[in-house]
Amino acid sequence: MAAGAPVLVRLWSTGQLDWHDGSDARDAWAQRRGAVVSPGAKVPRGEVAWTAGVWTDGDAVVVLLDGHC
Repeated sequence: MAAGAPVLVRLWSTGQLDWHDGSDARDAWAQRRGAVVSPGAKVPRGEVAWTAGVWTDGDAVVVLLDGHC
């Protein structure tokens, strides 16, 4: 995130798909990083958990945050 990678935020249950770059990307990551869990982790009912991934293509990097409950 320090390198300025853009962040794609996906929350299927609400239809959210947002692209963040620059300082917006850092803010999007900061807002969700405390709720990032391992895939398959149990999440308390009503809470949103996020899994994180990275897409790379040469020098291009995108961070994906996928929200689920």
